[in-house]
Amino acid sequence: MKWAISQELDLRDVAAYLVNELGTTKTSKPAIIGLCGNLGAGKTTFTKYLAEALGAKDTVVSPTFILERQYDLNNTYGYTKLVHIDAYRFEGTDEGKVLALAKRFTTPDTLIVIEWPEYMYGELPSYTKLLFAHTGEGARTVEYIPL
Repeated sequence: MKWAISQELDLRDVAAYLVNELGTTKTSKPAIIGLCGNLGAGKTTFTKYLAEALGAKDTVVSPTFILERQYDLNNTYGYTKLVHIDAYRFEGTDEGKVLALAKRFTTPDTLIVIEWPEYMYGELPSYTKLLFAHTGEGARTVEYIPL
C-alpha cells in the first residue's frame, strides 16, 4: 500500500490503516514497525497519529536526544504500551543493551516504533516497514511493506 501525503493530517489515514492491520495480525510477540526516510519526512508526526489512534493520552514528541520514549495505550486492539525509539544516534550494540531491547522484543502487548531502524546494528528482529519519502515541496509518499 502506498499513500501520497500532501498535508500532515493525511498521516492520520496511514495510522488508521496500520492500526487496522495491527489489530488483525496480533500475536504473542510485540509488533515492531520500522520508520525509514530522510529527516523531516514525517516519521515522528506519523507516530503521533498512531499513538493517538491507539488511545495514548500523552503527546508524542521526538525521542532523538534521549533515544526512547514510552506511552501507555488504551484501546481494543490489545496493545498497552507504545515504545518509540529513535536509532539515528546509535553507535553500536551498547545502546540496545541500555534500552533492554532484547527483553522488549519479547514483551507481548507492546508496539515498538523505531525511527532509523537501519542503525540498530543487527539488534532488530524482522519488522513491518514504512518508507517515508519527499516527492516535492511539502509532498511525501508513505509506503507500507508488511512482514
